[in-house]
Amino acid sequence: MGVRTVRYCDITGIASDDVTHHELQIDQMRVEVDLVEAEYQRLLQALQPFIDAGRVEASIPTPAAAGTPTTGDGQPRDLLADLTAIMAGRKRVELKEAVASLQQLDPATYGTWAPRVLAKALPAAAKPYRSDGGRWIPMKRILAARGTPTTRHPKKT
Repeated sequence: MGVRTVRYCDITGIASDDVTHHELQIDQMRVEVDLVEAEYQRLLQALQPFIDAGRVEASIPTPAAAGTPTTGDGQPRDLLADLTAIMAGRKRVELKEAVASLQQLDPATYGTWAPRVLAKALPAAAKPYRSDGGRWIPMKRILAARGTPTTRHPKKT
């Protein structure tokens, strides 16, 4: 029997699989907050005037820093497409398992990758979450980051 970790939005108190973890740093304060998408968008909207007026230090890693995958001839690989391929038919995959599968898919590209490298290379919309004693990458986040629509099936009655 597995253990399921339930995450709650720190603002609304709603329990959801869509709750994601976010970090903010202001002066010497580092704030961590778990939010559902609607609350995250509300936070971004509230901060937007300050972001627009201020000098934002980019926290998005450059391709070299993030370990963006490249083929043997230096051409970039599509990490999200590779993850979609290895996750086919699954709702989520554990981060360390994703690394092992990527290494099998293309040893020359992913052979030296570790879970932290993969986590850093993923776009913000596809970052892994912690649950059941591991770090997981959900397929719906990969599809969303790729701009691929997801299909919702009606509930069976």
